[in-house]
Amino acid sequence: MKEKKEPSKVKLKEVELLKGLISKYKTIGLLDINNLPSPQLQIARKKIDGEIRVTKKRLLRVVLKDMDKGLEKLEGCLDNIVPTLILTNDSSFKLAKFLRQNKSQVAAKPGQIAPKDLVVPAGPTALPPGPIIGELGAAGIKASVEGGKVTVKEDSVVVKEGEMIKDNVADILGKLGVKPMEIGLNLVATFEDGSLFKRNILEVDDGVYVDKLKGIANEAMNLTVSVGYITKDNVQLVLRKVQSEVLALDKIVNAGRDKLKKDLATGDKEGEALTKKLEENKPKKESKPEEKKESSEEKPEESKNNVQGGN
Repeated sequence: MKEKKEPSKVKLKEVELLKGLISKYKTIGLLDINNLPSPQLQIARKKIDGEIRVTKKRLLRVVLKDMDKGLEKLEGCLDNIVPTLILTNDSSFKLAKFLRQNKSQVAAKPGQIAPKDLVVPAGPTALPPGPIIGELGAAGIKASVEGGKVTVKEDSVVVKEGEMIKDNVADILGKLGVKPMEIGLNLVATFEDGSLFKRNILEVDDGVYVDKLKGIANEAMNLTVSVGYITKDNVQLVLRKVQSEVLALDKIVNAGRDKLKKDLATGDKEGEALTKKLEENKPKKESKPEEKKESSEEKPEESKNNVQGGN
């Protein structure tokens, strides 16, 4: 049975050195320096407000597991990269922004791994018609001839993130003038205050997060005002809201009062007009016709006849 080999003093020293560096800084970043020219790394070392340490992946795994700061979260980001530590007291997003600003675009080379989806945008190109149409099609790019020039018909993903760039794709990208590769320090992830930030989060401009936070703060403020929850930050807004509501209510009440007065006045006028009209249309009393004198004169004659008959 073979005896377990003890780690060399050099490796033990490197592990302790890494632990000491990690303990000194607030933000621990993980870089991928694959295909990075050495001069670029030296320039970054001079500019960065912190330290950059190139080390072996196996030793870095040991360090991340041994540290009691939750740094083992970074271990899952070590696959398929040439790892290097970057340490600073700046925030993760400030570090990411600094590294972005110090990158330059270059053409892709066959065999390189795409750091992100490589996209050929839709639109006209400077290429003349010919065999290039077939070459574009072989690379997964739909194209046609318009106005005597080759035009890409729609945005086309020619290489997905993490995939190797093939010879024909690299050649096509070069002919199209597309420079998808960046020379500079490639930030894979950071660990800060117990939280892990991966590349897809760090690549977003910090201004976007600031705008989102402002939006959330405004929504929270509006909610406290609408429910009448008073704080030192919203008291002025609440008072303005109450004042506005009182003025609006007063306006409604006054408008109702004025309308009522107007309606009553209109009603009075209409009542008077109706009364007058009824008086005008009221039928007049007819006087009884005088009794005819003949009827009154007939009675004595009748009496006289009666008397004579009796005799």
